[in-house]
Amino acid sequence: MVQKNTLKERIEKIIGACPNAENDYLEATDWLYDIDADKIDKIIADFEIKYENVLKECIQIIGDPTYNEKTNRSLIDEWYPEAIRISCWEMSDRLFYLSLEQHDTETPVSILIACKIP
Repeated sequence: MVQKNTLKERIEKIIGACPNAENDYLEATDWLYDIDADKIDKIIADFEIKYENVLKECIQIIGDPTYNEKTNRSLIDEWYPEAIRISCWEMSDRLFYLSLEQHDTETPVSILIACKIP
């Protein structure tokens, strides 16, 4: 059996390769074609619980986020409007983030970690 990297290892890999690291999708649905809005809302609610659990792990590993969608939505909307939930950690010249996203109603709902140069 192949063992997945721990969240800590995945975070370190993303930060170390920034800005060239690909987004690391921790979990994602399939495409949501022909799914009614109530079911999509339920899927998002379930993913919000999963997001909160991953956020708690991230905080244990790298500390409290610098900001999130509740404290700085306008800034986040400038570069990541599809983020339903997001927590961002400013790290010298890098911005590491954990996100719950959905681009459109038919696209997958996903939780990912990523890093960018602001």
